[in-house]
Amino acid sequence: QALSTAPKEIMICDREGEPAMRLAPGCIYFGTGSDTTWVVDPETGERRRTDLDSIRMTTRLTDALPNLDFAMSMGTAPEIAPELADQHHFAAMVESTTKPIMFTVQSERAAQDIAAMCGAVCGDADAFRERPFAMLYAMPTAPLYHTAEALSALLVCADAGIPAVYSSAPQYGATGPITIAGSLVVANAEMLSGLVIQQLHRPGAPF
Repeated sequence: QALSTAPKEIMICDREGEPAMRLAPGCIYFGTGSDTTWVVDPETGERRRTDLDSIRMTTRLTDALPNLDFAMSMGTAPEIAPELADQHHFAAMVESTTKPIMFTVQSERAAQDIAAMCGAVCGDADAFRERPFAMLYAMPTAPLYHTAEALSALLVCADAGIPAVYSSAPQYGATGPITIAGSLVVANAEMLSGLVIQQLHRPGAPF
């Protein structure tokens, strides 16, 4: 039933509300990774801790590169209090690119704040729902465990109409079976159970 209520296609827009990524079978897009803690400073060549300025810098780079379709926070900001860091990461990306944004959160409050920010950027919550420019990236914990933080973010974003990526990452022989087939079973079970929980909470939420 959850597979039938989840949308078969999602249109992700840019910050200006223009269609940018059609999420459907056969459509492939590329973006950056997220939440690195170190960067090689392009001006000094020195390895240093990331901060909000480096998040802005790498997001502007992502914005300029035509082969990248979406941005993620390529750093963390240890100068910000942990309970507010995710919100500042998101704000730094919104300031630095018009491309779609994929974000991570560590708490329910951060998800709620970012949902409110999405509505503010678009004008209101309904305008964001119609033309979403942001996506949640959350993960179950292998093997077969959903943390409270991951699920609360998933459900908050479902209520806000924020499309969710719920990606499993078992390690062969460690947090998953040693075989590729076995780990694929674990990964699919984790992602599908996340989908079921989300759709039970909010049928039709983008996943």
